[in-house]
Amino acid sequence: MVPVLTNIMISADNLSHKIDSAIRFFLYLIIFWLPYSPAVIESSVITSVVLFVVKRVVSYKPGRVAFISIFRPRKTFLDKEIAMFLIVCIISTLLSRNLSVSAHGFFSKTLEWFVVFYLAVEVFKEKKHFICALIVFMITSFATVIDGLLQYYFLYKDIFRGQVLSDNRMTAGFSHANGLGAYLIIWFFIALALFKIFNKNRSKLVLLLINLTLIIWAILLTGSRSAWFSIIAGIGLLLFIVRKRLFIVFTIVLLLCLFLYPIINKYIPAGSRVNISAIESSFSWRAGIWQDSFKMIKERPLLGHGLNTYMKNFQDYRRKYLDAADFSHTYAHNCYVQMTVEIGVLGLLSFLWLIIKYYYKLYERLKKYVILKKNILVIFTGLIASTFSFLIQSFLDTNLYSLQLSLLFWLVVGITAALYNNLDELI
Repeated sequence: MVPVLTNIMISADNLSHKIDSAIRFFLYLIIFWLPYSPAVIESSVITSVVLFVVKRVVSYKPGRVAFISIFRPRKTFLDKEIAMFLIVCIISTLLSRNLSVSAHGFFSKTLEWFVVFYLAVEVFKEKKHFICALIVFMITSFATVIDGLLQYYFLYKDIFRGQVLSDNRMTAGFSHANGLGAYLIIWFFIALALFKIFNKNRSKLVLLLINLTLIIWAILLTGSRSAWFSIIAGIGLLLFIVRKRLFIVFTIVLLLCLFLYPIINKYIPAGSRVNISAIESSFSWRAGIWQDSFKMIKERPLLGHGLNTYMKNFQDYRRKYLDAADFSHTYAHNCYVQMTVEIGVLGLLSFLWLIIKYYYKLYERLKKYVILKKNILVIFTGLIASTFSFLIQSFLDTNLYSLQLSLLFWLVVGITAALYNNLDELI
């Protein structure tokens, strides 16, 4: 009898490992298709959840724990903060001005963030799992950049989704150039990490240098000023983690450039100058939206107007110009302002506490090791910088309200949390 039970347990464990491999496959599929197919993303998430449930059922051992508890996700250092954020979102949804809209937003967007996060934590354990994810990311990012270059210089539309070149700005398969910029921010820092890892392998170094050059070129062609601002902030964080003296030098040089720019700008060819008036116009437009959004915050400050309701409700609060009766729907172009409108100050604070805890724990873990002596630490540091830059850009754009970009962010956060959980064994 005992050998039979042992064999059953071994076969259940083998099946669990195979299911983990299948879930990883679908997460790789999300990374691969993320710029081009929301349908593949959604179906991959659903399939992964089903596989997760099957895995927990087949690995259940009666009598040891309650059946319902087997569906609890793997523990992370963010569990309490995520639970608090979700509780606030649920309460805000129940009190929403548009209950059906908010409920749909909670299950189809907000909850999906953390589903992807916990799936990554569940199945990313070994070094090869993380390396494979980066390789898939490298392939699809390279394809996206090439697609964007073809769109910009030759075809004037992308080859996968037929997105037409808009305002002479590269978009590739994304609906807006800023979306492509946010996507490439993530890959920029991962490429930097791989560049450091392979700095002694000449052939791989050349390939990565070409890839990194194309990424920088593509970000320039997006015309996304918020992307460049975010990359500068990310580089600053990277230097702060790696070499604090270089961080000080970087900050001084940056301040000098800002101070001297009015003088230097006179000697820059007109076609290459930064268009200050365009920047001021863009910021002024955003500031107007934020100012109108604060009316909504003031009306329902604690728990907001309800998840996913900003675009609908904002029309009643925005100022009208030129005697126009209405304007097209828009996001706040500041994820934190929009978050406060939708789930209130309590929602924003719970989200910020989650993010602060994330970076505090990661930085605390990095301090335990000699930074940049091990390849896995290089990857870890690159992932931290990429998520930081993404959140910085979210101050000026809609990153967290894009299905593609928000899932990418939380998948990267999940992979980073999985790396955190397994760092001691991987070093």
